[in-house]
Amino acid sequence: MAHTLGRNHGQENAVISCDLAVRRLTPVECERLQGFPDNHTLIVWRGKDVAECPDGPRYKAIGNSMAVPVMRWIGERIAAVLPVKEPAPRSWQRPFLKWAGGKYSLLPVLDRLIPAGKRLIEPFVGGGSVFLNSDKHERFLLADVNPDLINLYQMLEADHIRVQSYAQMLFSRSNSEQAFKELREEFNAQSLAAPERAAAFLFLNRHCFNGLIRYNQDGAFNVNWGKYKAPYFPEEEIKAFRQKARHCVFMNAGFKRTLALAGDGDVVYCDPPYEPMLGTAGFTNYAAGGFSWDNQIELAESCVAAHLRGAKVVISNSTAPRVLELYEQHGFTLHSVSARRAISSKGSTRETASDVVATLGV
Repeated sequence: MAHTLGRNHGQENAVISCDLAVRRLTPVECERLQGFPDNHTLIVWRGKDVAECPDGPRYKAIGNSMAVPVMRWIGERIAAVLPVKEPAPRSWQRPFLKWAGGKYSLLPVLDRLIPAGKRLIEPFVGGGSVFLNSDKHERFLLADVNPDLINLYQMLEADHIRVQSYAQMLFSRSNSEQAFKELREEFNAQSLAAPERAAAFLFLNRHCFNGLIRYNQDGAFNVNWGKYKAPYFPEEEIKAFRQKARHCVFMNAGFKRTLALAGDGDVVYCDPPYEPMLGTAGFTNYAAGGFSWDNQIELAESCVAAHLRGAKVVISNSTAPRVLELYEQHGFTLHSVSARRAISSKGSTRETASDVVATLGV
């Protein structure tokens, strides 16, 4: 390198002159210019090891690309001027049954809390709002201790034409208190074949008071006529159910037997009869025998056992103090949610209450 000094109009200036030589940029320098990580193009080439990859193919790969920072810059500015499109709110599928304590109103919260998995297991399937709206699971094991509910689900899957035809006939001809009581008596006498009994259960559910499902100690359905002028026949909802039922197994069983089948890859959602709050009677007679506090303890223990086998567990319940204590003792994480109560005969007295959703392994 040569250094020379020059003068210009009486002023002394330091001038550095260098022997100029052309140097090719290295592949790493070219990668940096294009916004790639160092050695991004250092790859196996024609059977050669990575370390032996010649520069030529690397220059070609770099030269045929677009500069990543430049393209990002352009894309960010295009995105900045485009109008922001809000995602459309999700629509939820209503079940075809009325169901006291159903989870349709809680679906936005439950959809967020129930994790994805290969199979969703529901030991208390009830009206089915949760599984009907699940897009996170491939298969479903749906159980309930109520044999009439499971018979209806199974018959709609096996012989839906017969069930729907008989149910539509009942809806069109039997909307009176006398006809309701006569069908209820025939239903309780256990004299109907399985498809007709399924249709009768659907009729009783849509025509009785508030869609309440209640049995006495003898196992007889004992809810009174609801006095509705024109009960809705849920044809579209049944169609949606049948489409989902292709991926379902329905089982008439208690929660212990059902949860014993849960293991790795399964997600369990339990919606048991809620523990009554202090000073209230509550409602736990969805099936003959009710649901006791000992059952609540057994359910929590069965869920813990399922979790130890690899299942993820979610449970809904009331915020009764001993329920919260029970779940905390077993390591559940508690989430408080608001839910609308729908048992009261007057809409004005149906209040919003706080429920708990407990999760384990989620």
